[in-house]
Amino acid sequence: MDIKQKSEGTFALYSDQEGKDIWKVGGPKTATQANPQYRAPYSFKVPVTTNAPTTGAAVSIQNTTGDDLLVGLIKVAVTTAQTLTINLSIGTGASSTTFCNNLIDAAMVHVTTTKSVFDNITDKGTSGLSTGLWSAGSFITGTFTGGHTANTWVGNLYVTVEKA
Repeated sequence: MDIKQKSEGTFALYSDQEGKDIWKVGGPKTATQANPQYRAPYSFKVPVTTNAPTTGAAVSIQNTTGDDLLVGLIKVAVTTAQTLTINLSIGTGASSTTFCNNLIDAAMVHVTTTKSVFDNITDKGTSGLSTGLWSAGSFITGTFTGGHTANTWVGNLYVTVEKA
């Protein structure tokens, strides 16, 4: 395996055994159809705990990259469950406390066992989308609704994004 800097501006991992690039990123400053930019998605994880329904978002992450990002897969993994009926909505919005549901709309996350996972593909709900634009400076927020009490549901939010 070799790491190569290519003349067109890409950075590549080159497989000697296969005789080809197996992964690359970068490219020209201005992409063309003949010479595209290669971009790698990346993911991050943040903790989520239940909040009282009147206290705003249970999770709030600001896009501080300076670039618009394309949101791909959103996953919510339960680490501490509860039996009360609760719903989780997640979306992109202008402030850290705005209720948003454009990625996951009221997913029922009231599982009684841990190690359950919800996402914006199979659990997106009525208004949820499988992808979205996360503008520079805006937020992804997650808000619980339903009959829960503070800090009785615990999990992690995983977000996969790439530069727009």
